[in-house]
Parts: sequence; C-alpha cells; structure tokens
Amino acid sequence: MLVKFQMNLKLSLYFTENAIGKLLSSLEVSALENVRNKKCNIDVLINANDILFAIKKYRYYKNTYPDKLENLTDEYILQLPPDPYSGNKFLNNNVNKTIYSIGKNYSNDGGGNMNEKWYLMNDPSFSYDFVKTQLIENEISQVSK
Repeated sequence: MLVKFQMNLKLSLYFTENAIGKLLSSLEVSALENVRNKKCNIDVLINANDILFAIKKYRYYKNTYPDKLENLTDEYILQLPPDPYSGNKFLNNNVNKTIYSIGKNYSNDGGGNMNEKWYLMNDPSFSYDFVKTQLIENEISQVSK
C-alpha cells in the first residue's frame, strides 16, 4: 500500500504544473512565518520590558500598581508600545499582576502560566509583582549560600 501511494505521489508530481515551484513556495511560506514569529518574540520582549520598567517607576513613586496600563502614559512612558502580534496594546491582568501579548495563535487566552518560559506560552506573559519577585530572589540567594 505504501509503495503504491509513493508511486501515485511521484506520478502526480510529473503531471502537476510547476510541481517544484509549488513545493519551494510552500517551504518558503513556512520559513517566512518562522522568521516573523521570531521577530515578534524579540519585539514582545523589548516592548514588555519597556512597560515593566514604567510599571516599576509608577510603583516606586505611588507605592501601588497602576489599575490600567494607560495610567502609565505621559508621566512614566511616552506611549505604550504595541503588542507586535496584534498591533494593539498589551493586555493586563491585575489579579495575577501580569502583562501579556496575544501571541502567535492570535487569541486572547487570558495570559500564560508563569511557570512556563514566556516564549513557549500561547500568550507570552510577564509578571510585574515586584514584591513577590524580590522575595523569591531573596530565597534563592539564601539557598545558594
């Protein structure tokens, strides 16, 4: 059965107009999509870092986290950088204290699991719970002594 399928595939390629061109075109499209995702991941990291820095400044001066990301503009950041995947603003989860992108599946899944690496998440997410982060860093430094 497998031999018959392979022969049919070979025969169909002979009778397909520009079979090699179609094959190369499909490979090129998937390669370009991979490049686009890598570029978006780099931009997510840079843009999220800018937002996290603004949140940290906001917390330093007001001793609280912003209710929404728009509260950061003018005083702490000139303008909010866009989510590279959607072109819209980054999303904010006040309960989990995370900002996140919709990611390469172009769907709002409510943010990623913070136990995963950000680039493996459906929605690349970044925590801005700096107090919790500081406590974890202190525990790690105590263990390493």
